[in-house]
Amino acid sequence: MQVPVGDYTIDIAAHGSTTPVASFSAPLTGLGGGAGVVFASGFLSPARTDSALR
Repeated sequence: MQVPVGDYTIDIAAHGSTTPVASFSAPLTGLGGGAGVVFASGFLSPARTDSALR
């Protein structure tokens, strides 16, 4: 997906929901003409031994 250069807030929502469970700042103004990758990993409701979404 192509987006204009700028600073963004990336919201993460559970499947089937539009309510964000986490938001992350993405300062992309210095990436003009470049490429980037967004990767999210973790659990929305982690057990004590699981990693939370970060």
